[in-house]
Amino acid sequence: MKSVSSLGAVVGAAVLSMAFVSQAQAKGAAVITPGAAGAAESTVVIDMAGWSTWGGFGSPSNSEVFLNLGAGSVITGFSYSGLAFSTLNGSFLSEMTLSVNNIEGTSYMDWAPSLVDAGGSFGPGAGSWGGAEGGEGPFGPGGSFVVSDGQVWVTVYEGFDDPFGDGGATIDATITAGLLTIMYQPIPEPATYAMMALGLFAVGAAARRRKG
Repeated sequence: MKSVSSLGAVVGAAVLSMAFVSQAQAKGAAVITPGAAGAAESTVVIDMAGWSTWGGFGSPSNSEVFLNLGAGSVITGFSYSGLAFSTLNGSFLSEMTLSVNNIEGTSYMDWAPSLVDAGGSFGPGAGSWGGAEGGEGPFGPGGSFVVSDGQVWVTVYEGFDDPFGDGGATIDATITAGLLTIMYQPIPEPATYAMMALGLFAVGAAARRRKG
C-alpha cells in the first residue's frame, strides 16, 4: 500500500461532482472522451505540459488532476506520448513517476518512463504502463482496478525525494510537454442493462422455439 505523505490533496477531492477539476482546469488539462454506454473502452487525455514533481507520492506541490469517471468504472491502463521532462536539484530521470490512483491511493497504476539513474532531460518519448520501456514505481506497478466511487486521482511524484529529507520543498522535475491517455471501461447505464436483458430474453425465446 502506498504511504501518502500528505492527505491535503485528497480531502478536497472527495466532494467532486464535476466531470473533472484540476490545477490546470483553465488550460483544458483533461479531456474525457466516453464511449457509448457499455462501450468496451473510453479514454481520458491529460495535457501534462507545465506539470512538476516536488516530492514523494502525495506531496502537496506535485501536479495532479482529479476525475469523475463514474462509480464502478475499471481503469485498464495508460499510455503517454510526446513526453519531455527535465530534472533539477540532483534528481534522477528514473525517479519521475506517472501515477493513476483511486481517491485513497490504495489501488493504482505507476510507471517511471525513464530507467536512467542520472539527471538530465528525457524525450520526447512514448510508452505505456507496463510497457517495454521504463519501469515500475517504488510501490510496484500496481494493476487494473475498479473505481468504486468513480473518483480517480492522477498525479506525478518522485520515487526518491531530492535533496533527501526536504519533504518536497524543492522542485525535482518539470514536464515541458506530453499527453497522458488513460483507458477505462465505463459501467453501462441502466438503460443499457435493460437492453442487455431484452437481448438475453430474445435469445432465450429463440432457443425455445428451435427446441420446439
